[in-house]
Amino acid sequence: MGFAHIELAGQTVSGQVLLSAAGLVVVLVAGLTLARSVRRRRAAAALQAASMSRHDEAVRSYKASALEWQRRREELRTLLDAAQSGGTAQAPAGLALQRGERVYLTTTATLEGQGNAAEVHGTLTITSRRIVLDEQVWDLDTIAQLRHDGPDRTLLLLCQQQGWIGLSYADEPVTRMYLELVVSTSGTSRSELLRNVAQGLNDHELRRPRTPLPAEPVEGLGRRAHAEATAWHAARVAETEKLTALVDARVLMVPTQGGASKRSVGKSRPLVS
Repeated sequence: MGFAHIELAGQTVSGQVLLSAAGLVVVLVAGLTLARSVRRRRAAAALQAASMSRHDEAVRSYKASALEWQRRREELRTLLDAAQSGGTAQAPAGLALQRGERVYLTTTATLEGQGNAAEVHGTLTITSRRIVLDEQVWDLDTIAQLRHDGPDRTLLLLCQQQGWIGLSYADEPVTRMYLELVVSTSGTSRSELLRNVAQGLNDHELRRPRTPLPAEPVEGLGRRAHAEATAWHAARVAETEKLTALVDARVLMVPTQGGASKRSVGKSRPLVS
C-alpha cells in the first residue's frame, strides 16, 4: 500500500511522515499530561504529609497542656477547699495560735543560711496570719513579695528588707499552693479570700485546652495515597475521644460570692494559673 504525497511550502511530504509526526505529538501531549498529573500528586502528597505532621505535633502539644491544665486545676480546687474550710484550729506542738488564727499546713522545711548563719531545719507551719519555721516567724503583712525558684524552693522578701529569704520544703506542690494562698490574700477578709480563689478556678476553667481535630485528606492524591490518608483520618478521629478524656469533662464553675470578680477584690493579688 503506497502513501500519498502532499506538497507543503513547496516541499513534498509523504503521508507516512505526517502520521509519524502526529503520533509524536500525541506522545508528547500524553507525556506532558502525565508529568503534570505526577507533579500534582506529589504536591498533594507533600501537603498531606505536612498536614499529618502538624496534627501529630498538635496532639503532642495538647497532651502536655492537658496534663498541666488538669494538674493546675486540681491545685486550685485544693486551694478552694482550703479557703472554704478556713483551715483548722489544731496547731503543732509548741505553737500557740492567736485569736481567730487558723492552720492551713504543717510540713518540714529548711531555712537557708544567710551570711555566716547556718541552715535551719524544722517544722514549717502556714497559718492564716503567719509563716512559722520553729523560732522564725514571718507575719503575712510583713511579706512584700513571694517568688518560686524551682519546684521545692520559695523566696520571701520582707518589707523594708533588701535580701531574700530562701525556704526549701517537702510536699512541694501542696506547700507552694498554700504559700500562694496566704501571701496573695494577706490582709483580706475570708470572704475576699474565697472570691479570689474561686475566680482563679473559674478563669482557669475557661482556659480548658481544646482537642485538636485532624484535617480532611487533601485533594489531588492518587487512589492508593487517598485511601491511606482516609484511613489515617478515621483513626485520628477515633483517637479524639481518648484525647478528650485527658481533661475532666465536668465544668467546675463555682460561685464567687455574689458574682464578684477579681476587680472587686481590692488590692489582693489574684491567683495566676
